[in-house]
Amino acid sequence: MTRSVVLDGEMVVLDDDGIPDFAALWFRSRGSSDRRVCFMAFDVLHALLHGEGLIEDRSRQEVEVESVAFIVLSALGLDSASYSFPYVARWAGGDPKVITETGARVVSCARSILEQLETPHLILLSA
Repeated sequence: MTRSVVLDGEMVVLDDDGIPDFAALWFRSRGSSDRRVCFMAFDVLHALLHGEGLIEDRSRQEVEVESVAFIVLSALGLDSASYSFPYVARWAGGDPKVITETGARVVSCARSILEQLETPHLILLSA
């Protein structure tokens, strides 16, 4: 299924820990830095999972989106556990049943994303 979406995001320069460094972006824009500029898209997973408005429960949406992000990032060798686990637990209200109920949808979306990634994307993310 093909779907059109508008991507909202911003250009950033990441520091050595993968954190946006806005000073480095300023220097990069003036040609005095060789750091790579990246585009960070916001809410892409919300569009993929909830673009049709199938789920109105904001808590469930956040659990699904962050869970997909965690799986995809893990598959790419990036560890977001220290952020993702508390975030999901908070939105799930500490109820493991919410995680179980969203599991099939989360895995399906993550699998779909990972199947569409090509090797050049992986190289860019790991560089």
